[in-house]
Amino acid sequence: MNQELKKQIADLPKTPGVYIFKDNLGEILYIGKAISLRDRVRSYLSLKLGVERGLQFMEMVKKVKKVEIKETNFEVEALLLEAKLIRQHKPFYNIRLRDDKSFAVIVIDRTSDFPQITTAREADIERICSKLKRERSQSISQKIANIEYFGPYPSAGSAKYALQTLHRAFKFRDCSPEKFHHYQKIGRGCLFHSIHLCDAPCTCAVSKTDYNHSINSIREFLRGNRSKVIRDLEVEMKIKTQEENFERSAVLRDQIFALSKIQMQAKIAGISGVETNGRSSLQGLRIEAFDISNISGEYAVGAMVVGFVPVGANGRSPVQSKIQFAKQFYRRFKIRTVEGANDIEMIREVLIRRFRHLPGRDERPFVSTDWGKPDLIFIDGGKLHLNAINRITPKIPIIAVAKGPTRKKVDLYYRKNSVIPIDTSKLSKIAEIMREEAHRFAIGYYRTLHRNRLVGKGARK
Repeated sequence: MNQELKKQIADLPKTPGVYIFKDNLGEILYIGKAISLRDRVRSYLSLKLGVERGLQFMEMVKKVKKVEIKETNFEVEALLLEAKLIRQHKPFYNIRLRDDKSFAVIVIDRTSDFPQITTAREADIERICSKLKRERSQSISQKIANIEYFGPYPSAGSAKYALQTLHRAFKFRDCSPEKFHHYQKIGRGCLFHSIHLCDAPCTCAVSKTDYNHSINSIREFLRGNRSKVIRDLEVEMKIKTQEENFERSAVLRDQIFALSKIQMQAKIAGISGVETNGRSSLQGLRIEAFDISNISGEYAVGAMVVGFVPVGANGRSPVQSKIQFAKQFYRRFKIRTVEGANDIEMIREVLIRRFRHLPGRDERPFVSTDWGKPDLIFIDGGKLHLNAINRITPKIPIIAVAKGPTRKKVDLYYRKNSVIPIDTSKLSKIAEIMREEAHRFAIGYYRTLHRNRLVGKGARK
């Protein structure tokens, strides 16, 4: 961003609203919402942007020449305005909300001593905004100001899944005020307390301080500050242990374990309300490699492996790059549409099936459909393989990796004008490592299918 744009950002108000990034031709690149427009837009100047949001997002920021804003009175109004503008303009860098389907959000209602966490659909938010317009009373305004919204999520199912996952770590209430007061009156907890999914604040089983401490951790976690939440919990656990408050220390230990497991599994997609490309606790460029394994077309299978390499301040991988493989993202494919030994059509089928799982392609809960978005793809093959997939690939750089004539080094083929995010001095080495890992994974799957088939034949005899 140039100095003029930085000055423009510094003059932005600290109010809720929607910001619009435009390029030098006036085309809209990205639309987002914010509680504080100045703080949110200023965050795009961070050097860590490439790690947090991905290479493609970093390239988008470089194109920004103008920022326009639309102020709103409340965050909830900004949420609706953002969805309306994205549907109207369909910016290239906005993955979500580009269709006409209703979205959902996670809602934290902090109007009571023990905040409630639920999900809400777009229609619910529209009703709140209508009420705000009808009744501009001080009491309504104060209540709305104490309700926070996290998202948006493409569907109610994905928002509910996020809450179910957080329930493993934090035993918050999601009941209505009426249900809360009912159990408060009878002096015992509901079923969720019995199965350890709620701390039963209605029965004073947890203090107001401890409960709200957990709510603050959830807010930070939903904003994307996952590592910070875990670090803060670890510090508090040590303090409580030194104070010999072992009961509280055990609760914190369980929360740390559950949150760490969530990070390692990377099963919540978009929980912070941003496109994270499936990185979770892994940082850097996401690289995927694909390989095919078969013998004369028999038991034909494909494999996808995923690795991460560090990213520098310039958005490229530094010269000294170590690959961190992420086996929780590996995928296996049985070839369905290709008959005979045709590796080119097989790799084409596998990539078509993989691209169906890019963010925003499926509105069902993300746990099974969103595999994240790669910054770079390697395929096992040569020029013919690369040409065969040119028409099916989105704007992701793809490199075909083939063994050279001497078999001692690899030859690399990629499309003209491709932006390769890895330092050229290390590209061949990383390509070879990714290719070998994909080959190992693919041939392992092939051998498993072949062995099972042979065992099945023996049993029938």
